[in-house]
Amino acid sequence: MDNKLTKQLSYWEGKFGDDYTQRNSNMKLFAKRRKFFKNILKKLNVESILEIGCNNAANLVQIKKINSSLKVVGLEPNKKAVAIAKNLIPDAKIIRASVFDLSIKNVYDFVFTAGVLIHIADKDLEKALSNIFNASKHYILAVEYYSPKRKTIPYRDLTDALFKRPYAKEYLDLFPTLKIIAKGKLGKGDGFDNCKFWLFEK
Repeated sequence: MDNKLTKQLSYWEGKFGDDYTQRNSNMKLFAKRRKFFKNILKKLNVESILEIGCNNAANLVQIKKINSSLKVVGLEPNKKAVAIAKNLIPDAKIIRASVFDLSIKNVYDFVFTAGVLIHIADKDLEKALSNIFNASKHYILAVEYYSPKRKTIPYRDLTDALFKRPYAKEYLDLFPTLKIIAKGKLGKGDGFDNCKFWLFEK
């Protein structure tokens, strides 16, 4: 773990993050996401997947049910979530770390976030997106809350923990060679909370 925590990361490493993990422990809700991931992955030639901010690995559980031969790796800064994830999906590699600890290049076929970029402050976003871009060999998926302009949203008594943005634009401004090969909306029926997704190809 990087000792130089951002303010937001310090929230997720502490009780705030512990409470989030407890609230999101119902695997039946995450089972609804399997159809989305299956539709995304069936179009791609992918052998390895990295999830940034995997929490209890609920997304990775669904992905392994789609294709048990996939190599899946999760990064998660919260200690309790990491322990749960390792028990839940023992054949995955779960690392206690954050996006800011990444220093790899072209390692994983598919790198994704689901509700993670929204918790990174504006001043830290470029570093996070750059590390994600560098880690990916071929594909990047972002599933996040959307706003056409950057704005901060109050979240569980905090005023600096949730940010909505135009994430496709954020990526493309930094990496104009990326191509959007799929995009759309995701609602409660898909197992998500009014999100948008963008699938990029390098």
